[in-house]
Amino acid sequence: TVLTSAFHPSYVPPSATRTIIYQARSRFPVTAEFWENGAQMYIGFGASLNGGRGFNVAAIDGSTGKLVGAIQRFDAWATRWGVTDPMVSQLKRMIDYINSLPNGTVLLIAIGDEAGLNHFDSCAFISPIDNIYVEPALQLLTALGSTQIRQYCYRDQWAMIAVKGQGVLGEALSTVSDASTQATVQLP
Repeated sequence: TVLTSAFHPSYVPPSATRTIIYQARSRFPVTAEFWENGAQMYIGFGASLNGGRGFNVAAIDGSTGKLVGAIQRFDAWATRWGVTDPMVSQLKRMIDYINSLPNGTVLLIAIGDEAGLNHFDSCAFISPIDNIYVEPALQLLTALGSTQIRQYCYRDQWAMIAVKGQGVLGEALSTVSDASTQATVQLP
């Protein structure tokens, strides 16, 4: 009662929303990195021991700002040819993982070293005869809002931040230097 009388009747308490700045970076030549409010959350180095080669995906709960489990890495380079078995396809694992996440999930995605989408030293995508999951992976990333993934060539750098079910917040593609994108996300 005392607090009620201390405030003007038109007073509205400030919103409890939080602003978080995310960054996804595909660093030339082999590193994938994720950042939150200027602090590094993840770094993966190519095909090394802690491996960052392929697609690196951080899934963040859009209402809490917390990671949804561990950051995932899908080394599709290693399973690029002759893959029809979903148990061995890293692209299939990535598709299933992203599809399992609810709408509203913030996705930070960056390629480290090589994505496994293209023929060696080429811009030509691997055909469905060679790997039946390349086209579905491209379709998934396009459905998330990517407008640049289909311009990706062997060993390019690419990064994207998107909200599943809402669209892309930022995307970058580079052939000779870092590809870095940043997005500001408002959490309730």
